Amino acid sequence: MARKVTPRDNYLQDAIVMRRTAEAVQADPRASQLWKDEVVNHLRAAMRLFLEREAPNGQASENHG
Repeated sequence: MARKVTPRDNYLQDAIVMRRTAEAVQADPRASQLWKDEVVNHLRAAMRLFLEREAPNGQASENHG
């Protein structure tokens, strides 16, 4: 059963999980390099957005909510 969704105070932990996921994808010997590159690029883009949300001033950037 899935966990109940709750609002986050910050997304740093989520970005860390995405980083580990990207490392796992890169280490997958069964996947094509093209697929790995595409997945990792998407994960990095999401990590960047999550980390931008956690900017030092504590405010979301104007472009990202």
